Amino acid sequence: MICATRRHGASPGTTSYNHFLDQVVWADDNGFTTVMLHEHHFSDDGYLPSPFTAAAAIAARTRRIRIRLALVLLPLKHPVQVAEDAAVLDIISGGRLEAW
Repeated sequence: MICATRRHGASPGTTSYNHFLDQVVWADDNGFTTVMLHEHHFSDDGYLPSPFTAAAAIAARTRRIRIRLALVLLPLKHPVQVAEDAAVLDIISGGRLEAW
């Protein structure tokens, strides 16, 4: 669960996502090997409706950590879009994308 104090003018989601990304950067800098993302909708904790977008943000901010998509709700998505998003993400991340 991501816990963060809300900054003045920032939405709770903005603060949570920034805190999460800071944690992943710290993990990358300290030798962690993998970050795992799970798609969630309508959840108070761990809210992540777009794991591909989060993974792209992680890829942009890190150098070595592997990015694992552990849960993508395929019935909610078009299969071609999922394949294209994964392909672009794998290229952007330098081959660090993993599907589990």
